[in-house]
Amino acid sequence: MSILLASWEDKITDIKPTDTGLVDKVEGRVLSLYVYRGGMCILLHKPTGLYLLLYALTSLELSTIMYVVEREIRPDQDFVSLVYEYLDLKDKGRLGKL
Repeated sequence: MSILLASWEDKITDIKPTDTGLVDKVEGRVLSLYVYRGGMCILLHKPTGLYLLLYALTSLELSTIMYVVEREIRPDQDFVSLVYEYLDLKDKGRLGKL
């Protein structure tokens, strides 16, 4: 996970999951998803304390991420894939550490 922090150093945020009002929460064994108003959510990777702050999400994107958190077949790989997708490809996220 240190590779993630080094790769996207310019996309790191200081916002913590407890800073805003929670609307919904989906818990998995390794991943947790916190959903906030306005199409914003935080995907937390529990073992490392890394989180992905996502914003301007569509309902389809949010549903897909909820499905990934609930099924947890490959949570570590899924987290890395989502970080890459939302930081590099879509530019709709920021990376943080608790």
